[in-house]
Amino acid sequence: MPEERAKRRIILHVYNQVLPITIFADEEEQYRNAAKLVDEKVNYYANIAKRSQINDQMMLYMVLIDVAMMYLKEHEKKDTIALADVLGKLTSEIEDTLKNDSK
Repeated sequence: MPEERAKRRIILHVYNQVLPITIFADEEEQYRNAAKLVDEKVNYYANIAKRSQINDQMMLYMVLIDVAMMYLKEHEKKDTIALADVLGKLTSEIEDTLKNDSK
């Protein structure tokens, strides 16, 4: 039977909002880092919104797109690294085979 993970209730603060949530205890640091990132993004776009009269809903959509772009870029980078690793292994195997065939 799998071991049960400990849960913890924490309070996150994002853009003047208090967010009480229950999380797995071993993920607390990631949740706090995520809240900090979102808070920074919301504050950045809030400053833009004030100057250009964008409403809060539109501002939050901008934040969502920004964070989604960060995620997609990181995901694509990892895919590229994995592909480069596979290509490197295949190249080595082809080179080894060619060396052995030429003997």
